[in-house]
Amino acid sequence: MKLLQSLFSFALAACRFAGRAISWFLSRLFGSITWQSPSWLTWLGGGFKQATGYVGARPRQSAIAGTFAVALLAALAGGWWY
Repeated sequence: MKLLQSLFSFALAACRFAGRAISWFLSRLFGSITWQSPSWLTWLGGGFKQATGYVGARPRQSAIAGTFAVALLAALAGGWWY
């Protein structure tokens, strides 16, 4: 069991070293890359957070509204298919 743990620990350390080496090499080759989300994605995330807060505060009303929305979509899809 100790041998297995030692081998796993060594493999993990080797992977970490390889990852750091690759990261260092790529950062020297391409430079530092940063990303900032677009404004519409930030806005969408805020709306999602607000909606989940509403659902958490009113679970019964949200379940009724969700059931109604699914039933309406099913009826519309069934009408379109028929």
